[in-house]
Amino acid sequence: MNYELIFTDQGEKAIDRLETENQERVKQKLNRIANSHYRHPADWDFEQMTGCCEGRFRITGNLRVFADIDEERGIIRIHHIGRRENLYT
Repeated sequence: MNYELIFTDQGEKAIDRLETENQERVKQKLNRIANSHYRHPADWDFEQMTGCCEGRFRITGNLRVFADIDEERGIIRIHHIGRRENLYT
């Protein structure tokens, strides 16, 4: 199943603040996750969390994407993106 990627306003702002190279990494990884026919999105290093969203994807060693996975609508909603060291304080 293919999923549609939707960025919240905060998610859009967060990706725009990243360096161009990291923006491309995040977009490529999210597209791979959303369009994988063999793996569910939660199988891509997705950790369940409590709080603002359902969980987070680990994109690279230090980049995290906080998102919800809506099974019924086929949507991955991106809430926030940032470096690990800036997110868990």
